[in-house]
Amino acid sequence: MGKKEKVFPISTIGGRIQNRRHELKMSRSDLYDCVYSGGKAGSDNSKDRTVLNWESNKTELNYDTLPAMCHALNCSADYLLGLDECVNKTTQFIHEYTGLSEKSVEALHHDTTY
Repeated sequence: MGKKEKVFPISTIGGRIQNRRHELKMSRSDLYDCVYSGGKAGSDNSKDRTVLNWESNKTELNYDTLPAMCHALNCSADYLLGLDECVNKTTQFIHEYTGLSEKSVEALHHDTTY
């Protein structure tokens, strides 16, 4: 993530993929490797291009890739699809019930866990 990347809208699946990847401090190549763990090989350039195509919505995720993407990004499919505001269902439930932001819910969870 050395050079400046174009930021895609968070209202799109691609923008959510990019945002979550940045939150996890993953490169595009790292994300590709997580999604296709032990599977497809390729150069870093082709891996970066594949992830860039997902992030820019030039390529849609297929039914096989979506679960792997969710696992790699540690988020729900509903988050990637824009159906939920929060990355996981527990946080989404608490957000809906209390009105707290995702960051507030995560901060409370951190404070009560440690």
